[in-house]
Amino acid sequence: MAGKQRRSSMPPSWSRFSVVYCVLCLMLAALTFFEISGCGRSRAQGLRPDLAGVWDVAYEDVIDVEVTLGGQTYRARVPGEGGTAHLHDAGSELALHVDCSRPELVCPNEALDTELQLTNRMGAIEDDGDTLVISLLGEGADTCRLSKGSLAHARIESHGSADSKSWRAVALSGGRAVSMLSAACLMPAEDTKVALQQANVKLSVGFSAVRR
Repeated sequence: MAGKQRRSSMPPSWSRFSVVYCVLCLMLAALTFFEISGCGRSRAQGLRPDLAGVWDVAYEDVIDVEVTLGGQTYRARVPGEGGTAHLHDAGSELALHVDCSRPELVCPNEALDTELQLTNRMGAIEDDGDTLVISLLGEGADTCRLSKGSLAHARIESHGSADSKSWRAVALSGGRAVSMLSAACLMPAEDTKVALQQANVKLSVGFSAVRR
């Protein structure tokens, strides 16, 4: 003999809650898929086109050297592989040796590999998908460790739009890679110019990139 069908003791509000919960779960899953696909807005990374892939990076052949000392800014240039920047202060010459072959020094034209593998989780996107910013903070070692302001940024050239199903980055233009570090990194240990050793140095170089 079949037993009587038991009547559910679950309040109606619980049923409604279950439906709402399921809908929210489905929405979350859809948003997660959209973000992983490389197109959409991430609270941490902003509105972004698809960046995933291999990029060929080309740097300019000179490095700009900028030193701020005692409220005065001094500028010089060295070749892309490095060299000595001669700065003149009140009749005296200051020399900074930019040797990009040193393992502890990350020159700006070494910040990004010339064959760069980008992912959709790399860097921050600003200006609603128009600018890529990659932090270089902490790169290098010892007195050459890169400090605040060290970054690589460039304009993103893309096909499609955030409103379309396909928004793909194809090139980076107007790029600038910046290494911020202590002047002590670029001076001989026996140099007695303490004030200069404590100064901040900005090394920067222009770059561009195209997607394969």
